[in-house]
Amino acid sequence: MSDDEPISHGRISEGDRISDGSIRLVVPKRKAPESIRNIAALADDETRVEALLARLEQTADPGARSRILVEIGITMKEGLDDPEQALDALLEAWRCDPRNEDVLDHLEPLVRAQDKWFDLMEMTRALAGAERVPERSIAYHEAMVRWLTREKPDPALA
Repeated sequence: MSDDEPISHGRISEGDRISDGSIRLVVPKRKAPESIRNIAALADDETRVEALLARLEQTADPGARSRILVEIGITMKEGLDDPEQALDALLEAWRCDPRNEDVLDHLEPLVRAQDKWFDLMEMTRALAGAERVPERSIAYHEAMVRWLTREKPDPALA
């Protein structure tokens, strides 16, 4: 893949996950990734996503990974008009750090638009049940309470 080729935007699926819950991304070797702030300022959305993926590949901290994935999600939704990929990136951000409020701010409208509340609730229940870090488990449970007590709660979610 040359520097001029756009990055492939295939769906993130369960098969792409590796054992620690993160996603496996294949990106070409590039120069050292820039700061997220500099990457976010890039004008071309495909270049921005490519740079963010390169940064993600070199980031181990779950909180930092979550912030990068939120930026990818925003760019996929707003810049590349790809709400499915945006949802996948935000779900991965949610898995990385359920305490990141930015994730929910961007995730909830996509879930609402794609009518995926039931799927999100089931995934969050599973994550909360498997979580061993109390603060993370509490964050998952708080999100479920938030969704179940919306202005118009959906009884199917309970």
